[in-house]
Amino acid sequence: MFNGPFRSFKEPSTQHCMQDFADGYFPSELQSKFPDGIPFQVSDRRDVTFQERKLYADFPGVGQTIDGSRLTVEQFLRKLPRNVIKGGKVIDIREEIGDTSLTGCCAPPASLFWEASEIIMRLTLAHFVLIGHRLKVKEKNRSSLDTITTLRIKSENGEQTYIAKMLFSETVRELRSQPLVDYDIVSSFPQQVYSDLDKTLEEYGLVPNAMLMLQACKH
Repeated sequence: MFNGPFRSFKEPSTQHCMQDFADGYFPSELQSKFPDGIPFQVSDRRDVTFQERKLYADFPGVGQTIDGSRLTVEQFLRKLPRNVIKGGKVIDIREEIGDTSLTGCCAPPASLFWEASEIIMRLTLAHFVLIGHRLKVKEKNRSSLDTITTLRIKSENGEQTYIAKMLFSETVRELRSQPLVDYDIVSSFPQQVYSDLDKTLEEYGLVPNAMLMLQACKH
């Protein structure tokens, strides 16, 4: 990024940056440097293997391999949101990414690291393009970016996360048109039940993003 050094996906800062992209946010690490945002130009380099420069000469002796636990594909997929709401439909991200990335067109990568990186890139490539488009729009009309909110909605048991991108002007009724009929939509901070179906997301303060939870309706 910005012609800087290669960043391993194992680094927490890299994972945080990629998670921001996956969630549809401008990366937090760039907000101080580019407070008004900046368009991204994405290059697909999944077929290029990074060659790390050797800082030291190879060890001349016989090496030993130390066993250590690796993150399995199943464990990695469990870290992704279970479902994403798009166009009024619930998409099983884990199943879709797992099917297309792990059992599809090509042989398994040499290491789990590259496998995980490929999954992340497949997942987030569309978000890169979307964010870049929004930032270009922002240059022409600054207020247009302020009309979309990102809602992260956790299931009652906390094991699934739904992500919904909606307009500020859309109502709770339209949010509930998603498959959430048997649940109340609530938040912890502040503690509130969003039950007024005709209130807009902006009127409820659920902008530009919010964390919500599903709670079984009390009849």
